[in-house]
Amino acid sequence: MSRFYLTMNAGKSNSTTVTRRAHAGHGANTVCASYDGAIRCTPYVNDAGKDCVRVTRESWQGSGGATVVLYDGPFDVSNAYATDLK
Repeated sequence: MSRFYLTMNAGKSNSTTVTRRAHAGHGANTVCASYDGAIRCTPYVNDAGKDCVRVTRESWQGSGGATVVLYDGPFDVSNAYATDLK
């Protein structure tokens, strides 16, 4: 059984939502990009067996800039989790 699910919808021009399934440890990720950079979401299972996600801002097609971790923690949103995001 798949552990993670990734979906994408291209908007009005293509309203079909595409879903991909991934197993833990198989390198699944999603990227949303523009000429100014990209946001990558990478799901993983931590050492305690919890489902987590790492969200990074990255360079895209030569846009430059350093990779910045925006969030790295559990998917579980029922508990508060502090981040640097305001």
